[in-house]
Amino acid sequence: MKQKLKIKIGNPLPRLRWHAQGVLERIGRNGVLAAAAALGLVAYQGLALLPEGQALQQEQQTVTADLAKLSRAPAPTAEATQTAAALLGANISARKLIVFELLRQYGLDVSDSTYREDEEVKGRMARWTLNVVASGRYSDLSRALTALQAQPLLRLDAVSLERQKIEDTLLSMKLRLSLLGDGR
Repeated sequence: MKQKLKIKIGNPLPRLRWHAQGVLERIGRNGVLAAAAALGLVAYQGLALLPEGQALQQEQQTVTADLAKLSRAPAPTAEATQTAAALLGANISARKLIVFELLRQYGLDVSDSTYREDEEVKGRMARWTLNVVASGRYSDLSRALTALQAQPLLRLDAVSLERQKIEDTLLSMKLRLSLLGDGR
């Protein structure tokens, strides 16, 4: 005859409650707070920091790929080389007029300008420093600087902006530009 062994388990909740009370008595209130803080930190790590870290790694890979694309500068074309050579030999007065025309075209009023020739760079290039005092709106200055940046052999060395009153829309500005040219 086979007899089946019956184990009466019953409701496990009272037994679990009894064990929990024993643990609570042993570790005390501070232990419970420390265990709750540790569990909270583990939950925060798993639910918030890990997904955010993965998103940041993905964004870093995207930015790194974009930076790699930007660092590969295209080789200068023959047309750009010819234009640069033509500007290198061009008259400095004509090149200054191009700068003034660009500033005027973008709505800036030039009130004063001075220029001086700096020492030659290793005997091959000459540099003229052009100081321009102008006035205009900030948005016009921003567009004019973008246009000046596209000019070959022209470098913006310094910009100084001044506003008499905070509510004024017109700015007084001082620009220091360097024009590079043939040193011969």
